[in-house]
Amino acid sequence: MIETIIIVIPLMLSPGPANLVSFVLGARNSLYQLLPFQFGIIIIYGVIAFVLGSLTIQIHAISPTGTRIV
Repeated sequence: MIETIIIVIPLMLSPGPANLVSFVLGARNSLYQLLPFQFGIIIIYGVIAFVLGSLTIQIHAISPTGTRIV
């Protein structure tokens, strides 16, 4: 029980619920049922990164004199 709490608390503090859902799926089911969920997360993050990059390029094309915030 202590090991579970030690693993779950950092997962709960990390951004996003995907880590906690992955932990629950891995604990209740096998690795083979966890892999499609993980691949889905990777694909969605890639799509979001691509869309944000495309929007950033389009915004820069419209207003090239905008201030860059890093």
